[in-house]
Amino acid sequence: MDTHCHVSVLSQVTSNQLCLSSIYPQDFEIIQNSSDERIFARGFGLHPHFAHLFTESLQSQISNLLIQTKNSFVSEIGIEMRQQYLEQNPLPLQFSVFRKLLRLAFTLNKTVQIHAVSRGTGCYPQILEELVQLKNEFGVEQLVIFHSYSGSWEQFQQIKKKYNNVLIGVSYLNFESKHVQKFVDSGVVILESDYTDGDYSEIWSKVANLQEKVKPAEEKFKNTIIQQ
Repeated sequence: MDTHCHVSVLSQVTSNQLCLSSIYPQDFEIIQNSSDERIFARGFGLHPHFAHLFTESLQSQISNLLIQTKNSFVSEIGIEMRQQYLEQNPLPLQFSVFRKLLRLAFTLNKTVQIHAVSRGTGCYPQILEELVQLKNEFGVEQLVIFHSYSGSWEQFQQIKKKYNNVLIGVSYLNFESKHVQKFVDSGVVILESDYTDGDYSEIWSKVANLQEKVKPAEEKFKNTIIQQ
């Protein structure tokens, strides 16, 4: 199963079950209305590259889509710290949007996929702080996936001490990380293609050899979404 992909791959995929994630409002209708039988789950959210598009009306639209759509989840939301995106999406704005959509995931009892791109410890401590606060408020740990996880093994262990219900996505972007085998062996890896405008089969081949090894985490992901 490809647990995190975007509408650009629909014409290329031949066999995988797909979990489609939106990045901006133009994706919503395509994701909601596609009759493609390979689609297992549909994600609605606002990518941090487009935080400047956020409005209360858009949040209501996302909420309604999550309520109305079978096997829905919150995706893609998060924080982007690379300099080229900050002028249009300054960090205070990104965190404001992220908090609102993360709270929506807890309110609606939905799995959430988080984009977290930074250097060093970056935004992970702040994201963990938000997760712990909502965990304490709602009395539950919603399943969280750090997609294309860029942090270290040690950082992940620190996250799990305070918020245990976490998986990580491995894609062509991070499959060569020195920590990947540790993550696979600990049963927290699910596979994803992420965004691509290139050859899907080539992108997927980077992680396809891990499919059998990640079955337990994939089943956890699937069962959680089905039960929500």
